[in-house]
Amino acid sequence: MNVRDPFNLHRSPAFNILRGTATRAAANVTQKVVEAGAQALESGRQAVEDMSTFSIPKNVPSFTNPQRELENRVWGASGVTARSAASHSNGGVMSGVQDRVGGFFDKNKGDLPMYKDKPYAPSRRNRSVWRRKRTLGIFGTFVIAALYFLGPEKAGSKIDWLDRRERVKEAFILSWDAYDRYAWGYDEFHPISKKGRQMTPKGMGWIIVDALDTMMLMNLTSRLSHAREWLSTKLDYEQDQEVNTFETTIRMLGGLLSAHYLSTEFPDMAPLTDDDEGAAGEDLYLEKAKDLADRIMGAFESPSGIPYASVNLKTSQGVVSHADGGASSTAEAATLQLELKYLTKLTGETFYWEKAEKVIKIIDDNGMEDGLLPIYIYAHDGHFRGSNIRLGSRGDSYYEYLIKQYLQTSKEEPIYEELWDEALAGVQKHLITYSSPSQFTVLAERPDGLHNAISPKMDHLVCFMPGTIALGATGGISEKEARKLPTWNSKNDKEMQLARELTKTCWGMYKVMATGLAPEIAHFNIHDPPLPASAPHKSPDTFDDLGDAEWKKDFVLKPADVHNLQRPETIESLFYMWRITGDDIYREWGWDMFKSFLNYTAVEEGGGFTSLGNANIIPPQKRDNMESFWLAETLKYFYLLFSPNDLIPLDKVVINTEAHIFPRFKLGPLFKTGWKRKPRGPDGKILPDPPVKVEPSADRTLKGRLHTVWKAIMNDVEKGSQKGSLYSKDAVPSPVYSNHVGEPNYEETTEIHQSLGRRIIESFKRDPTLNVTPRGAIGSNGRVFNPENAALATANSPLARRLKGRHLQMIAIGGSIGTLSLGNLVWQLLMFQGTGLFVASGKALEAGGPASLLICFSLIGIMLYCTVHALGEMAVLFPVAGSFSAYSTRFLDPAWGFAMGWNYAMQWLVVLPLEIIAASITIDFWDRNGKYDHAIFVTVFLITIITINLFGVKGYGEAEFFFAIIKVIAVIGYILLAIVLNCGGGLDGSYIGGRYWIDPGAFHNGFKGLCSVFVTAAFAFAGTELVGLAAAETANPRKSLPTAVKQVFWRISLFYIVSLTLVGLLVPYNDYRLLTGGTANAAASPFVISIQNAGIEVLPSLMNVVILIAVLSVGNSSIFGSSRTLAALADQGQAPKILSYIDRKGRPIVAIGVASAIGFIAYAADSGAQGTVLDWMLALSGLSSTFTWGSICLAHVRFRRAWKLQGHSLDELAFRSQPGVIGSWIGFAFNALVLVAQFWVGAWPVGYKAMGVRGQLENFFLYYLAVTPKAFASRFQDEYTAEEARIEMSNHIKY
Repeated sequence: MNVRDPFNLHRSPAFNILRGTATRAAANVTQKVVEAGAQALESGRQAVEDMSTFSIPKNVPSFTNPQRELENRVWGASGVTARSAASHSNGGVMSGVQDRVGGFFDKNKGDLPMYKDKPYAPSRRNRSVWRRKRTLGIFGTFVIAALYFLGPEKAGSKIDWLDRRERVKEAFILSWDAYDRYAWGYDEFHPISKKGRQMTPKGMGWIIVDALDTMMLMNLTSRLSHAREWLSTKLDYEQDQEVNTFETTIRMLGGLLSAHYLSTEFPDMAPLTDDDEGAAGEDLYLEKAKDLADRIMGAFESPSGIPYASVNLKTSQGVVSHADGGASSTAEAATLQLELKYLTKLTGETFYWEKAEKVIKIIDDNGMEDGLLPIYIYAHDGHFRGSNIRLGSRGDSYYEYLIKQYLQTSKEEPIYEELWDEALAGVQKHLITYSSPSQFTVLAERPDGLHNAISPKMDHLVCFMPGTIALGATGGISEKEARKLPTWNSKNDKEMQLARELTKTCWGMYKVMATGLAPEIAHFNIHDPPLPASAPHKSPDTFDDLGDAEWKKDFVLKPADVHNLQRPETIESLFYMWRITGDDIYREWGWDMFKSFLNYTAVEEGGGFTSLGNANIIPPQKRDNMESFWLAETLKYFYLLFSPNDLIPLDKVVINTEAHIFPRFKLGPLFKTGWKRKPRGPDGKILPDPPVKVEPSADRTLKGRLHTVWKAIMNDVEKGSQKGSLYSKDAVPSPVYSNHVGEPNYEETTEIHQSLGRRIIESFKRDPTLNVTPRGAIGSNGRVFNPENAALATANSPLARRLKGRHLQMIAIGGSIGTLSLGNLVWQLLMFQGTGLFVASGKALEAGGPASLLICFSLIGIMLYCTVHALGEMAVLFPVAGSFSAYSTRFLDPAWGFAMGWNYAMQWLVVLPLEIIAASITIDFWDRNGKYDHAIFVTVFLITIITINLFGVKGYGEAEFFFAIIKVIAVIGYILLAIVLNCGGGLDGSYIGGRYWIDPGAFHNGFKGLCSVFVTAAFAFAGTELVGLAAAETANPRKSLPTAVKQVFWRISLFYIVSLTLVGLLVPYNDYRLLTGGTANAAASPFVISIQNAGIEVLPSLMNVVILIAVLSVGNSSIFGSSRTLAALADQGQAPKILSYIDRKGRPIVAIGVASAIGFIAYAADSGAQGTVLDWMLALSGLSSTFTWGSICLAHVRFRRAWKLQGHSLDELAFRSQPGVIGSWIGFAFNALVLVAQFWVGAWPVGYKAMGVRGQLENFFLYYLAVTPKAFASRFQDEYTAEEARIEMSNHIKY
């Protein structure tokens, strides 16, 4: 080349960096050399005398190896490795100089803290002016030398590729040292801001581990030693953290295995004593790799064998994808095989091998046409999702690993060559076309399947393909040698031609950009209709750099796609193409690419290099992120491209998709291919299995079918216990989820760049692959319910799993208080906000007295303790998708499940308008004159609640978390205030104590009054079960749910019992305000009354604000509960199908809309019949919770029975109910008693004789459907006159 400034260094930031650091380093070296000269001379005399005994230190690299010619210069300059002082010398001239100059660079010296092996690191030593002048001569010499090496090349001179390789090495050093200086140990490095960030609590070594083998290849001994020290002392995988299975395998596991291979097979590469044979750290890399692999293997424990998208490092539990409908990407599932097979070779444990190859069998058993696969696959059944076919993101490395698996086992597994050949033929048939007008070869996409329109789009990720095609055609030897083999044929010729054409297209993606760095995605203009692969074509031989060059018209660059992430795929293919073809053009293209990276991605002030936000403008927009694969892949492939061919020969190794190097090996007696392809017909399609003969003697009666189902349940309890399913080995187990931390986006697409408005619109579109229950849950005719398949839905919800443990905790605590709404229990005491009546405030206290409150709430608390534990045991094993009807369907009867589902849905559907009306009534506390219409507040509340739910389960969880905190704080605050008031802390200073338990007394209305409170208490706890419903959308139910279940009883009971005790002490049951509060008076709350009695003016308003928040909380829960239940019913064919619509954010959006529409009934708040509306809405849902709880208890009894009959122990359960089966029977009995008591007080209420027949009948239907009768209010309103009320109030204030 005759380029005056090939690097553009005179104008680039990188040159300023190198020039400044080199100047300072040269000055410091000069001083030390002068000071050491005299001593070195004296040592030299002695060395001459002892020359016969002189020996090269053990760790000095070979000085005759061409590969390391330039490394020796850096090694000699540093004079010391990181191994220890013991390696300094064996004596002689070299020893003396090395020890002194090496001591100058040794960072253990306190006066000059420098980083090892950093030729450009500046000294921090202050020097006087005159001492700086002494170094001018040395500095000038250094500058001349730099200009000689980096300056213009002479025409016709031979290119020094080793010198260019040295420039790559220096770029790596600059990048690594910046990371070392500013972000050591962190998983991410932001070079512009000079900061790091961890992806896990203690870090994964994401950058360090990924770059280990690169440092070995580059012979960076001291830096490698520093990295090994971090691995041995800091790297710990015992972290309760979810990580991506694919990324962790290819980067971390692959990096450790590659480091083990290179350090053992090539000990002269960056030699260290602590990994020598017999040393304590000999197997450090392998030990870390095995530890990590054992944790990753839990991802393969899916029903199908397809690995889950993520895995928890601590628990080794697989985690389904939080996006993409819960499907894993095809590339991620099928790009783990090279690593696990090599680990099996090293350890002898075939477990890794078997899990890895089973994935390929499951994929192949789908029988996809022409070997081309959709980019998503479900872990629960091994079937593909959608029909999007591409070799870019989500699909790429599946194809890469087919041919590499064949080569890894030394071509002894021909099944993988067959799969590769089939897929490559499919690519040529369906995905290859040509651009217009210049006819570049384009590897396009089929987003809607092979028989729909082609999309002329190429991710940069696709550019791995030309190198892989060439590798497959020759097996890794040169093309020249391969052509001599008898196996070479025209097919191989076509493949090599395709590889050359695709490489040129990928290079064009660089040339078309302003910076010379490729976009993330390129689109192409193509012919209409698209040309087939067989069409004649000829692309330009050269790329004209003119701005209006004809060839540039073929490329379509979209603004959202012009970022550059330092990706390696094109340079990877250039490396393969150079090694296989020997054509220097690929090296030349690589050198131009490297110069562009150096010129446009360098960061000033020693920051290294960064990815770009826009690589199509100059200066480019920078992203402030150094990708880990910049060090692990991109610079490694540059280094190998400019290295001799005998460095990592391709016919001896395979390189994984993260550029980590593994050896080829033979199967031997221990290993074999453990699967065969299903037989195919002439068209390539899998031949169908022979039909299964149905026994004619099968009992087709209803009784016989039910017996068959029950027998299947019992059998599968035995078979599926360890898999988390009660039905079949293919059923979805209860997967464990954990907190999610995003890894670096290795497969970024344009979707993340859509505008906010566009993303919102797109989020509402239906995802046809998402269902609350999986396909097959109903019979073939769409109507006959299949209980076995419906059971599979329990542990496989595609609803967004975004609830965290803190959300579940507060839903468990504050959710129940919310159903009580703090008004049901404390302020509106027993006003049933949620499942009881908000309007009859304090009537329960009046009906039974304070002793009845304590007795009844304590008994119901025991019942709920048993019920919630039974729920928790089943919900941990089967996180419910939709509603609790699943337990009734699975363990009781499908008909019972159907009834339970609609029962629960109706309960929550009517709660929304009820709560909004109650909230608007609460406003009357401030708007006593009725100045504002209730419709105003109904509108505000309705919009607020609907908006919260449109944010999905995360919005619901965050809102409930906020609401619950307020409610809990308010309860605690009231408890403290009530204690003070009872002890004489009121304004009058009088001690109250147990005065009201004596007069008017502890009980009222005898046993019937107690039964009335018993019923009320049961309804007051309604909503506690929501913690089980939310489990299906919780990130880690197995961890979060047991904690919530264990704490909910104690916390809620504490709030209930203590608060009820204090209310009973502060407010007598015959207080006139409890009797005449009416249906729209928020001031009738016992809580408000107790504060008013103390003469405190501000708190009543504050507490009514809390009441308002509590009301909104229950309204929020009502949409959540009803929408999930409706969606589940619709998916199972038990409700209109439209309700099963799940959008792309995992929201049952139609069901949410229906639930929201019911809320418009709340506008009845401005009608004169609002009390009647409330009564009958509550009548529709009142007993729902009782039936739900009873069903949960009974289902738990049946579950435990099946578990025991099949010989399983309770120790196998992930969470065990503390009260056990006995507790479930107690809970069931108490629920039955509630129904009996409700019937009695409904049919014959207190004062029923004065009600008349009509009033008694009306009261029964309202009361038995769970509404406190208006009889109390009407009776006492007749007994109290306004004057009596005034006198009563006066007496209370005086008292």
